[in-house]
Amino acid sequence: MNIFTTKNNNNIKHTITTEQKRYGLSQCLQALTLIMALVTSAMASTSLAAQATLSLPMSDHKVTDKVEKTGVYELALGPMMNVNGRWQTERSEKLTGVLTRTVYELNNVRDIGNVFSDCLTYLQDHNADPLYRCKGHNCGSSGTWANDHFGQRSLYGLEQYQHYAAVQLRSESATTFIALYGVTRGNRRSYLLVDEFTSTLTSTSSLLPQAETLETYLKEQGHIRVPLSLDGTEANISNEFIKILARALKQAPTLNIVIVSSDYRSKKLEDNINASTELAKKTMTALEEQGVNTSRLKAHGIGNLQPRIHAELETHLEPIPDINLWVLRIQ
Repeated sequence: MNIFTTKNNNNIKHTITTEQKRYGLSQCLQALTLIMALVTSAMASTSLAAQATLSLPMSDHKVTDKVEKTGVYELALGPMMNVNGRWQTERSEKLTGVLTRTVYELNNVRDIGNVFSDCLTYLQDHNADPLYRCKGHNCGSSGTWANDHFGQRSLYGLEQYQHYAAVQLRSESATTFIALYGVTRGNRRSYLLVDEFTSTLTSTSSLLPQAETLETYLKEQGHIRVPLSLDGTEANISNEFIKILARALKQAPTLNIVIVSSDYRSKKLEDNINASTELAKKTMTALEEQGVNTSRLKAHGIGNLQPRIHAELETHLEPIPDINLWVLRIQ
C-alpha cells in the first residue's frame, strides 16, 4: 500500500533569500507557506521543485526527507480502516502524475493542530478546494499512515495528535493535489509531511468532497470556497456539490451560513455588485430547494471590493479568479 518508495536525503542545502523573508508570516509556518505559495505557478509545469529552491530557517525547521517521483499516487480521501484484518484507506483515488514530497521536523511546536489549521487556512485563501480532513483517532491507525501509506517511519506518532487533509487546486491545464499529514510523537517531536501531486488527467477535476468534510471545514476553518465553472459569462455551480453542501448543513442543524460572491469582470462597481449578488442568491435558492431552512441562510454580493491578491505574492500565485463564491459560518 506504500504509495511511493522514498529515499532519505540529508544533504539538502538551505539558504534564505531576501525575497522569501518578505512574506512576514510566522516563523513556524514560513517553510510551509513557501511551498504553498509556489503550488499555483507549478501547476503549469511538471514539478514544484522545478519552479524554485525551497529555503528553510534551520532554527525552526529541519527537512528530514525530500522526494520527487513520477508515477501512480494514491490520494487518501478517508481514514485508515481495518477491513478483514487488512489496514487500508476507506476511500482513495489513484492518480498518475508527478509527486514532490517534503517531510519536516518542526521545532518548538507544542500544538501541531494549530500549525495544521493555519496551513489549511492559507491554502483555502488561495483557492484550494477541500476534499477530506480528519484529526485524532478519527484518522485511524497512525502506524498505517506512517509505514504503509507514506513509507515514513518518522511519522508514526500518537493517534490523538495526528491530522490529515487533502485539497485540490485546479487550472485549465492540470489539477494539483496537496496532502498534509501532521503528527506529534511520544517524544513530543512534531512532524509534517507535505505531498504536492500534479496530474494532467482531466477526470481528476471532478473529485468532490463528502458532506462530512464540508461540515468539518465550516465548523473548524469557518469557510469553504465553492468551485465554479463558466459557460460564457454565466457562472455555474455543480448540482452535485450543492447536494453535498446541503447534506452537510442538514447534518449540522445549528450551523448558519452566509454565501458571499465577488465579481471583477466589469469596470463598473454597480455591475459587479449586481452580478455577484445574483450568484449568491442563486446559490441560496439552490440550497433551499435541497431542503435547507431559509432562516439559516444569508446571501451577499461584494462585487470587486475584495483585494485581488497580496502584493508580495504576485510573482508566485495566480490572481484571485474573476468570479468567486464562498460559504462562511455565521458566529
